[in-house]
Amino acid sequence: INTEDLSFDIFESLYIPILTKYSGSLQKELGVYVLPFSVCNSVVITSLTQLITNKLESDPKRTNIIRFVMGLSNYLNDDDSNVLLSILINIKCIDISCGTGNFILSYILVIKQLLERLSGSNNKIEFVKYYLSIVIDNLFATDINYISALITTLRIKLLLNIYGIDTDLSNFKNLNILSSRQFD
Repeated sequence: INTEDLSFDIFESLYIPILTKYSGSLQKELGVYVLPFSVCNSVVITSLTQLITNKLESDPKRTNIIRFVMGLSNYLNDDDSNVLLSILINIKCIDISCGTGNFILSYILVIKQLLERLSGSNNKIEFVKYYLSIVIDNLFATDINYISALITTLRIKLLLNIYGIDTDLSNFKNLNILSSRQFD
């Protein structure tokens, strides 16, 4: 699975270079450490592959699904496609310190790519929009920093808007902002 172009993401192209320029002092002062998107993407792909592998352990006939997820195969029969789709739409994904959302964005992009490959050629756009909307409802994120959580929300909205998915705030009911007062 390849990382998609993040040229849509103003945050990635403006904020990250400024933050990394002052990597020691500013990041330490703000308490902000931003992992590169490539690292987040690698962690998401590895974790997702392992999770799917664990779910399929009891059924050794499903090795085609793992090969498909890893990009080693481009075809699944209808039964295997349905099994994988069922797994994908039932995964709960949580980032307990979402910061500015690199892990969440990476997760959305990886799932979108899998859905595109699963859809074949029939109504690909509608298929991806429908199932990605379900996946979004299973995303949970939280952060102690209000600005970071706001940036995460904006980045998710921007990405989903590009895909033509409704970006009404009700879609982000699972994004929580923890007040620093909760930790006093």
